[in-house]
Amino acid sequence: MKIYKVNMMKLKFRLKKKQIIWIALAVVIVAIVIWRIMIGKQPKVEYTTAPVTRGELAQTVSETGSVKPLQELALNFLATGKVAMVNVKVGDLVFKDQVLAELDLSDLQIKARETAAQSAVAQAQFDKILAGASGEDLAVSGAQLQSAQSAYAAAVAELENVKNSTESAVSQAEKNYQDLIQSGTLTTYEQTVNQAVANLTNAKKTYSQAINNQTANLSTALKSKLPVAMTALDAVDRVLSDNSLDNYLSVKNSSYLSKTNTSYTAGRADLAIANKSVLNLTESDITTVKAAYGLSIKAITESFEATNYCFSALENSVTASGFTQASLDAFKASISAQITGVSSALTSLQASKQSLDDTLLAYDTNISNLENSVYQAQAALSDAKLRAENTMITSRLSRDQQITAASSRVDSASKALNLAKAQSAKVSAKARPEDIALARSQVMQAQAASELIKNQMNNNKIIAPLDAQVAEISYKVGEQAQPGQAAVKLIAKDGFEIELDVAETDIAKLKIGNKAVITLDAFGDGVKLEGVLASMEPAATVIQGVIYYKVKIDFLAGVYNIRPGMTATAAIIADTRADAIQLPIRAIQERKDGAKFVRILQGTKVTEKDIMTGLTGDGGLVEILSGVNEGEQVITFTKTNVKTTTGK
Repeated sequence: MKIYKVNMMKLKFRLKKKQIIWIALAVVIVAIVIWRIMIGKQPKVEYTTAPVTRGELAQTVSETGSVKPLQELALNFLATGKVAMVNVKVGDLVFKDQVLAELDLSDLQIKARETAAQSAVAQAQFDKILAGASGEDLAVSGAQLQSAQSAYAAAVAELENVKNSTESAVSQAEKNYQDLIQSGTLTTYEQTVNQAVANLTNAKKTYSQAINNQTANLSTALKSKLPVAMTALDAVDRVLSDNSLDNYLSVKNSSYLSKTNTSYTAGRADLAIANKSVLNLTESDITTVKAAYGLSIKAITESFEATNYCFSALENSVTASGFTQASLDAFKASISAQITGVSSALTSLQASKQSLDDTLLAYDTNISNLENSVYQAQAALSDAKLRAENTMITSRLSRDQQITAASSRVDSASKALNLAKAQSAKVSAKARPEDIALARSQVMQAQAASELIKNQMNNNKIIAPLDAQVAEISYKVGEQAQPGQAAVKLIAKDGFEIELDVAETDIAKLKIGNKAVITLDAFGDGVKLEGVLASMEPAATVIQGVIYYKVKIDFLAGVYNIRPGMTATAAIIADTRADAIQLPIRAIQERKDGAKFVRILQGTKVTEKDIMTGLTGDGGLVEILSGVNEGEQVITFTKTNVKTTTGK
């Protein structure tokens, strides 16, 4: 028995020892699994880097503009006339002093022949004076004297006739003007104004009465239709307040019951406001009536929605012994009748409001038309007065001008008579030195007139002032040319520039003399031309709300078939660094105090270095004045990945 007990105790000890080992082993396994999970969740960081380099760094400003000629000329005729010849066409190359176009010279050619004849006459007169008077000269002189006497008598008679005829015209014009500005017998224009004013006054009375009537009708309709909404809400209230319907009403769709309660509450509130507005309105005050209408329409519309939702709630109700189908049908019939009544009230009110609006529109339209008629009649009266006054002034001015002209002719005739007398005496007398000098001056005067005609003929021609190309021709043969209007436009054959608009953010980078690399769309990107920044306008140009400044780029060496209007892109080199330490701008970070720094990757170690920056160049590169060394790897982007493995 003892031996059995000892064996049993040994067996229990062995079993307990095995359990402890298994438990310890399980704890170790769980710990390993947890450790692997924790290790697997540690983040993995990946860096994108770029090397710090040394080399040339350029800052450019690139803009697109168009090619313009350095010199463009607009040539015009100095006289008015019909274009007779156009000797060139657009695109032609012309040379200095080439005749490009001419006006009709026929009149000037006639005048040229006339002045040549006058010059010959003057020369003949001069020769005649030197030779002395002949018997024929004496006869001619006598005839000229008699003719001058007759001309003088005719001029005096004409002056008297002009005075008589012009005074009659002035008197009639003054009478017409006085008839219009003085009171008395009404003119046709004044009668038209009075009739237009009367029509306007009557129309205002008629339409004002119509507006008052429609306003009163709408007021009456409001007072009669608001109770319909009250009755409808009372019917809805009877449904909502019936406790026997609690377990049956809108059971199929409870949202209709909720909407009914909401519309009923809103309708009661709106109805109270509308009733107060209707009670306080003044029927003749269209403003208060319109306000009451708006409130009433809102209240009736809310009542209409409440009855419709209530009917839908009844449609979605169930019947039972406590709520029979007959009771349900009775409620539905009651609510349906209220829906019809409220709908009819809305239609009636809207019709009354439309009638009022139509009357107001008719008032505005017709009164506006009648006011225009009054304005037009008054304008016609004013125009008539102005025309009469202008006619009177014109007739007076014409009278004075005609009398002045007639008097001038009398004076001229008198002078001509005196001249004829003097010439007659002169012909009879021997030639004096003064006569010889006068005759010589007349010869010179005739010659000068001939030269003037020649100059005018030259003014009727357009002559190229330089070698150029024809860019535009404004006239065709047969058209009428006007002085001051460009007839032919020329552009210099050599010399072009590019005009660009540079944004205000870039203009401060540029200065006169900056080099530029130019590409033209017509030649493709493979052809690069050299240019230089020639000018910058100080005044700003606003384009779609953005500030720009106009700059001009001159072409340097290179011969190409450049034409005005070509699209050009100029990359202006604003600044350069020949041997600059540089790195990508995206690698630069900034602290709160404004200090700039970069992060350097050395193996797996990341260190921060403070830097000082210089020129910001193209390609996203920045000059570094201090802080880093060539060849170091700066971090431009950091990506963090989280491992989710469990140790497998």
